[in-house]
Amino acid sequence: MRREERHHLKDNPLATALTRVQAALVMRGRMLAVAGGVVVAAAVAAGGYYAWQQQRASNAGELLSDALIVLESPIAAPPETGDGADAVWEQPPGTFPTEEARLEAALESFSAAADSYPDLRSGVAARYEAAAALVALGRLDEAADAYRQVIAAAGDPLHAAVARLGLAETRILSGDAAGAVELLQQESMEAEPAIPVDAVLMRLGHAYELGGQDADALAAFTRVTEEFPLSIYAAEARRKADALDAAASGN
Repeated sequence: MRREERHHLKDNPLATALTRVQAALVMRGRMLAVAGGVVVAAAVAAGGYYAWQQQRASNAGELLSDALIVLESPIAAPPETGDGADAVWEQPPGTFPTEEARLEAALESFSAAADSYPDLRSGVAARYEAAAALVALGRLDEAADAYRQVIAAAGDPLHAAVARLGLAETRILSGDAAGAVELLQQESMEAEPAIPVDAVLMRLGHAYELGGQDADALAAFTRVTEEFPLSIYAAEARRKADALDAAASGN
């Protein structure tokens, strides 16, 4: 290009403007490429996180399932020998010699699942099952702690409600009638109960009986018969109410 033409372009406003637009387009293209790369990276990260969460949920579910299988395993006690001789006998695979041995093994499996995934639904369910196993083994203080952990970690009303009932049960079994009554009264007055009120009232009546509060127990059982006549607990509640009424009248 001749020197005059270069000088002409240099002084030509249109040429200058076009040059700036071209530079801007190039820069915008680079920015879009960078932004696109960021979006793609974010999408990949989100997809990876979702896959990781799905894998954790799957693993937690498998651990819970394995623990339930242990809990439901058959009992195969060693045979008794009549002559006193030691017979050669091996425990069949997948069985346990006693109920206590099965509960201990199930407790270990449930606790492992709960400790590995305490923030997932399967982990919370495993903690609840561990608490129930502890109750069956008579380890009430440990069971109460496990139920409290379920209440704290539960992401849905049902798990929290059944854990509160479990906690009340540990208090009933340990002789703390007042503590059980306090928990069950609160549960029976829930505006939107997660578990049947008739079931709560039956346990509340039992707790009142344990604490020697027969009038309150009678009121709880009577509520079941009057408010829930078709309840599976209605017949038992009626028997208990009749017995308490008869005792109060001296018959």
